[in-house]
Amino acid sequence: RVRESGDLLLVMVDLAGASPGPYRIGLHATGNCTSPNGFPAGAPWSPPGASAPPGRLVPEAYAGTDGNVNLVARIRGVRMGDLEKRSVLVFQGDDTTPPRPDVPNNVVACGTFTRSTSLF
Repeated sequence: RVRESGDLLLVMVDLAGASPGPYRIGLHATGNCTSPNGFPAGAPWSPPGASAPPGRLVPEAYAGTDGNVNLVARIRGVRMGDLEKRSVLVFQGDDTTPPRPDVPNNVVACGTFTRSTSLF
């Protein structure tokens, strides 16, 4: 989940059933998760002038022995509108090498950003 709070973008990650160890969250250029290895998500993305390179914009997260990953990251310089038509990849481990077609990798999840609306 993501939301704006003042000049910050809050990125909230909750994963269950993960293998213990580090995970990286990468924002990618294209909102497409039609391949199991994440290749259609496109190149890693970060906004112009970002303080961290693509693949390192969101801090590393860790899964404990319970298999849960919980992370709240505060990122400056990214707005909700910047994420429209982009995707997010979850990498097991610290390696965020961009996926290549039909090549196995450490991507364990892919999602696309969509704007939610209130039901009330």
